[in-house]
This record gives sequence, C-alpha cells and structure tokens, in this order.
Amino acid sequence: MSFFSFFKKRENKSNLREIKPSSVYKNNCKHDNYNHQLYFECCNKFVDCSLCHKEQCDYYQRNTPCLLKIRCICCGSTQSSSNQCQNSECGVKFADNFCKLCSIWSSNENKSYHCHKCKKCYINPKGKLLHCDTCNSCYYENQINTHHCNMN
Repeated sequence: MSFFSFFKKRENKSNLREIKPSSVYKNNCKHDNYNHQLYFECCNKFVDCSLCHKEQCDYYQRNTPCLLKIRCICCGSTQSSSNQCQNSECGVKFADNFCKLCSIWSSNENKSYHCHKCKKCYINPKGKLLHCDTCNSCYYENQINTHHCNMN
C-alpha cells in the first residue's frame, strides 16, 4: 500500500454521512405510515405527507405547491423525490407504492392510480376508473356512461 492510498482510504471513511438515530425525525401522519417527510418551498418546512401539507398550508389552495426534497426519517438524509433512501448505509423503502411522475407515495391499503391522460394520481379509488377524453377526467366504471361532460 502506498503512502497516498493510505490517506485516500482514510479520507473516504471520514466523509461518510453519520447515521442519526431514528427517534430524531418522526412521522406523525394521520393519513398513512411513511418513512419520509416532504419539504415544500411555500412553507419552508418538512411535513409528513402531501395531505398534511394541504391541510396546513394556505398557499396550497391558490397555487401548485413545489416539492423540493424529501428527508428519510430513519437516517435524516435529504434527497430528491424517490421511493428509497439514497444513503447507501440506510436504503430504507419509503412506502409500498410510488408514482415518480406525481411524487405520490401510498400504502397497499391506500393504493394510488395514475391516469396518464389526466396526468394525475387518484388516491385509494373505490373501483375501476375510466378516462373520458371529452372532459379530460376520470370516472368510476359504473358512472362513465351517465356523467355529464364538463369541457372546462
């Protein structure tokens, strides 16, 4: 081993992110059980889920919120939107299901359905959804033939 490679290995070990105890960050979400928190620019803080954010943020009602990053509650790492912690020492899965297009996480009990034509997710639909191309909305299978199209 050369003199320089010894210091290089030592330097890499000192740059590893320190894992924080899981009790440092808690997710108290009443909507579902997630292993992450979301950071929204409008509130300038981490919240437990997008529904919690909708309930807590006045800005949300007027504008589309901007999700900037997420934080793993197991190790405290912040990262871009994904379904698994990108910290190589942690790697925890954040939720059972994840829509990368909408940045929506859901459990198997509250599964989401993404409509590519609407370009949005429906959380926990109570049946099969079909898309109406005229009004650009999804409806339950038993309502699709009887709905009144709203072209707005």
